[in-house]
Amino acid sequence: MLRERTADWESISETRAADARDTTRPPPPLSQHTFVRVLCCASSDRYAAAAAAISLARRAGMSTRTCNEVGVIAGELAANAIVHARGGLLDIIAHHSGAIEMICRDAGPGIAELDDVLKAASARWHERAAADLHPDGFGTGLGAAQRLADALCIDTVLGAGTSVVATKLPTLSQGKIE
Repeated sequence: MLRERTADWESISETRAADARDTTRPPPPLSQHTFVRVLCCASSDRYAAAAAAISLARRAGMSTRTCNEVGVIAGELAANAIVHARGGLLDIIAHHSGAIEMICRDAGPGIAELDDVLKAASARWHERAAADLHPDGFGTGLGAAQRLADALCIDTVLGAGTSVVATKLPTLSQGKIE
């Protein structure tokens, strides 16, 4: 009996692996709103956040470039929560309209001079090259999110934490989700 189950699991694993390699198959459709929550507490969680965001963006019908931009935004928001607040939650929502919304909340120290931080992050974004990538991120988290997102809203309270909402809209060539 155990061998039969093992054989079944092997065939299931092979089928799933083949499905994962098949990029011609359309992604499964989204329901009204699809939601993923990523707990961000270890440095590797930024990659889980990026992968979850890319997956949802793909399912929402976004282009490859837009999917990658959504992944960068999610990864940078997660990295900021991990580095500056010792963790947080990232909610990724795919709306029926095709928009992807990422909400990152933490209970860290807050951001004292938000405008100055955003200006500095935006300037660093332009200075860094792809060859400068660091395992902990680009070092331009908010600048990258600000540049790539269609809308970015930051609410921060000193001593209480920060909430960042980034939205990526579908391009004109990407219709509504059916």
